[in-house]
Amino acid sequence: MQLSDFSAFPTLSLVLYYNRAINEKHWLEAIVLAHMYIETQLRTVLGKEIRKAKRTKNDENVIGLVEKANEKKKIDDDLAKRLTEFNNSRNNAVHHLSIGIITYDELEPTARQAGSLIHELQALHAYKAFESEEK
Repeated sequence: MQLSDFSAFPTLSLVLYYNRAINEKHWLEAIVLAHMYIETQLRTVLGKEIRKAKRTKNDENVIGLVEKANEKKKIDDDLAKRLTEFNNSRNNAVHHLSIGIITYDELEPTARQAGSLIHELQALHAYKAFESEEK
């Protein structure tokens, strides 16, 4: 089955594309896809419409979403800390790559770090969906 067959399920498509990028060692693509997935899941957990505005307000960027989700007890302090660390690693990795401080292969740890965050957010989303069905 082609990845495009999952276009009706955007978050699933992001995970599948992320996994493909990891398997093919496309580190920068994996980092970008992971960031998109994290943002989408945080919006979902917070009950926000899944969209990306042309200009993002400060409280709508990933760090702002992490802070809101943590403040509203949608995610715990540990996950919030690791999401913030990933976001900072992502920013540093892309910046350092663009100015030649690191090589492309040095993006691998940041790309792989995102995998565990993706799995945790998937589990959190599934739990929240289950929890809301019980109410």
